[in-house]
Amino acid sequence: MEVFKMKKKITSMITAVAVMATMGVMTSAPAMAKAPAKEEVKYEGEGKVEVEFIGDVQWRNHKVTVKDTSGKKYGVRIVKRDDDEIEFVVKKYKNGKKYNFWIKGVREFENGEYGTVKGSFKIPKKSKTISRAKAKSIAINNAVKVYNIKRNTVRDYDIEKDTYHGKAVWEVSFDAKKRSGAWCEYEYKINRSSGKILYKEQDYDD
Repeated sequence: MEVFKMKKKITSMITAVAVMATMGVMTSAPAMAKAPAKEEVKYEGEGKVEVEFIGDVQWRNHKVTVKDTSGKKYGVRIVKRDDDEIEFVVKKYKNGKKYNFWIKGVREFENGEYGTVKGSFKIPKKSKTISRAKAKSIAINNAVKVYNIKRNTVRDYDIEKDTYHGKAVWEVSFDAKKRSGAWCEYEYKINRSSGKILYKEQDYDD
């Protein structure tokens, strides 16, 4: 009799475990979809980061979180988001540090659940930058020496930030009169860190 009760008890326990396992399978949450693959993470300067995806993605209640390696959280402002990339700006960042980011609410186009994309980027140490006035001086001094312009005829100059072959430059443009009497337009691209002239062009006015 005792043996029969023991067998019955074991049978009941096995049945209960099987039922629980079945219920667990039926009620478990669906597996998370594979997060969209990143094609490239680019730091563009002044706290701005661009994340490009391989293929199109979709968004829902998206949010970007940024922390440094010590776990400190930084404010983020999303400036652009479309079907294959997102751009955001990190607030009150510090130069020379590595950061981790989490982009929530994104999925591959029409594929699975919305999930989270993780990644990292590094903000380089701040380098010395020459001023606009210095860039103008470098350009005009070179034009006087190389193109033989009259310094006191320089007019309509414009100085803007730009990039040239991946380097940050000042683009300096102006008109000036050569000693021969001809008016020309000049354009210079000057490395913002070193002050080196990376490109220059002279174009005669019509």
